[in-house]
Amino acid sequence: MNSITEQIRKTIDELAKNSKILENNIIDFALKSNRKKEAVEKKIKEMAGSTTNQQLIQQENFPVLWFKNIDKIVNKSPLQKSLLAVFDPAQNASLTIQGETINLSQFILIATSSTCDTGQLSNPLFSRLDCINVETAKPKEFF
Repeated sequence: MNSITEQIRKTIDELAKNSKILENNIIDFALKSNRKKEAVEKKIKEMAGSTTNQQLIQQENFPVLWFKNIDKIVNKSPLQKSLLAVFDPAQNASLTIQGETINLSQFILIATSSTCDTGQLSNPLFSRLDCINVETAKPKEFF
């Protein structure tokens, strides 16, 4: 297992220990309410400014923002376009969201998909993501 995968697994394990952080730092695109640009921008702004996340940053820990089921976003939608800057390290240190400048450079951003089909993601958004394919559990074979 490579070090990036190990680091991600460790980070997710740490999040699982603290359900408050896990619950507050997830945007699940399987929920229709999270597929609107304005709602997602509001949630990102809240996560970036949360007291818990700011304390973690001050302790030199990197809070995780989990973008779950990113494959559920419609291709070329305003939401996908707004996420381009979020996942771009050159832009996410100084993002203007809803009139406020936020810094996501001290967060670990994780986007997950429940499918290997990344066709719903625009090429520009997909190019900003490092993909790690994880083998799914396979049923035991009986002879």
